[in-house]
Amino acid sequence: MEETRNLKRQIRDVISQAENLKRSQSFDTDYNNLVQYIGEMKSYIKDHVDNKMVLERINNLPELSYIKTNISILLLPLLPYYSAIVLRNYLKKKNALKQLEEVKSVFSSIEFLLGRN
Repeated sequence: MEETRNLKRQIRDVISQAENLKRSQSFDTDYNNLVQYIGEMKSYIKDHVDNKMVLERINNLPELSYIKTNISILLLPLLPYYSAIVLRNYLKKKNALKQLEEVKSVFSSIEFLLGRN
């Protein structure tokens, strides 16, 4: 019982950190730390939870990574160098946040399933 309560607290922490990442001033560092934490949570859940529906969801959780974004080669001559870097970083962050929305959804459903036990 205590173990389930701690796991649910950690799941809420993952969801909260993913939400806070949108406003993070050090996005890259915070994102990498969250990805590591999510990986540890996945391993812990696989080792300690017997609920088949929870395990199915955790096994279908996508691997998180920065998705490389390519700026159209036609745009490069039109953009100053710094603007191209800013645009690339913006697109990377946007893709990472999209992945995190799916992760938040999976962890929310796992929290719900654990609450039923």
